Amino acid sequence: MTPERIESIKLAAFTREELIKLIRKQESALEESEQQNVQLSMNNLNLQTEIESVQIDNNHLRKSIDWWDNYSRDKSEELAEAQQTIARQQKKIEWFENNHMGFVDGEGKS
Repeated sequence: MTPERIESIKLAAFTREELIKLIRKQESALEESEQQNVQLSMNNLNLQTEIESVQIDNNHLRKSIDWWDNYSRDKSEELAEAQQTIARQQKKIEWFENNHMGFVDGEGKS
């Protein structure tokens, strides 16, 4: 006996009421499946929207990081230049104090 024949014999054995119950049960399962499909589609859309939002935030953060990186680099260069200027000025002050100390006190060197 083929599987199709077995299935047709099973169906023939069902009463009309049993067939109606079976059809209603299958319709109910189909409706539930369709509702789940709609819910999954809505969840998918919400997730896609959230992903797009996170990607936009990520792009803004990358731009902000780049800006701060450049700002930090510029300030580091300014600091290095300022430290070099201070060091040169300190050397000039030391030289001046060592070579002109008497003039600074108003006494003059003799």
